[in-house]
Amino acid sequence: EGVLFVRERQEGFFKRNESSKAGGTIKGTSLICVGGAGKVSVERWCRLRGNLLFYFKSRDQWSEPAGVIVLENVAVKVDNSGMDGTFGILLTFGSSQSQLQHLSSYTQSERDSWRAAIESASHFKMRLHLQTLKDRLAQIQNADERDEGQ
Repeated sequence: EGVLFVRERQEGFFKRNESSKAGGTIKGTSLICVGGAGKVSVERWCRLRGNLLFYFKSRDQWSEPAGVIVLENVAVKVDNSGMDGTFGILLTFGSSQSQLQHLSSYTQSERDSWRAAIESASHFKMRLHLQTLKDRLAQIQNADERDEGQ
């Protein structure tokens, strides 16, 4: 748990654009989108539960959840492109690695902690770790049985 900067699309708003003739009569109206072209990093409280990374509406841990990122089939890379003094992580999803999510933190140690936690959070990684532990336990049990037989 902790504060991360989550990069997200900046929301725009629609504005009515009214065209008129020289005589003052309205020729037509249309809606145009104002803003929303760029992306901004918003400081949010984040909580990792299993393979789900919840991010909240503000940096307050008691605020309402704003969304969730499912951490399956994800590659985690250090993102050093941050020009704002933060330390970034780049998450890429899927086999094509075309979906991106940028996260960043205040310090390098926070970034490294989040990176390690996110890398080990997927269901696949947990199953792999469980299988490794089962194999180790079986080796120990087999060694004990051989020692008892001697």
